[in-house]
Amino acid sequence: MKTKITLTLLLVAQLTLGQSVMEVAEGYIGQSVDKGHCRHFVVQVIKEAGMTLNKEDTVAVPLPGDVFVTAGIFKVTSTTMADYHWPQMPPHTAIVTKVLDDDQYEVIHQNLGEGVTRDTLDLSLTLDRITIGIYFVRPTKGEFTHEAKRIISKSETY
Repeated sequence: MKTKITLTLLLVAQLTLGQSVMEVAEGYIGQSVDKGHCRHFVVQVIKEAGMTLNKEDTVAVPLPGDVFVTAGIFKVTSTTMADYHWPQMPPHTAIVTKVLDDDQYEVIHQNLGEGVTRDTLDLSLTLDRITIGIYFVRPTKGEFTHEAKRIISKSETY
């Protein structure tokens, strides 16, 4: 019984943290953050919410407020490996706002030239799609660090 109560309290605490991340993210809908890249938006939201990201905090099943990161999703254009694949989604990051059915997520994100929007992200597996490096990171309270920036930007420089 004590374990069940502890787990329930941890879930409630995480949902509360996630709610604060989502509230900050929703305040940017319709705007453009910094230079307009997805990572600029996510960094701003996480910092403003008083959170940080740690690579140890990756999760298999996201909750609202978690950060989505991918190295890319590619559409297969041929059955031979010699042919190129065109990117269906380049490296990208977003804030999860709702977990939908069948590997679909409602997210708030920023794309160059579009500003911050709310969209549905479809991560379902299909025969004609290759997914590279998708993961979700749960923000935690703390000072935003260089490691957190690297998780989002996949780069030593920002």
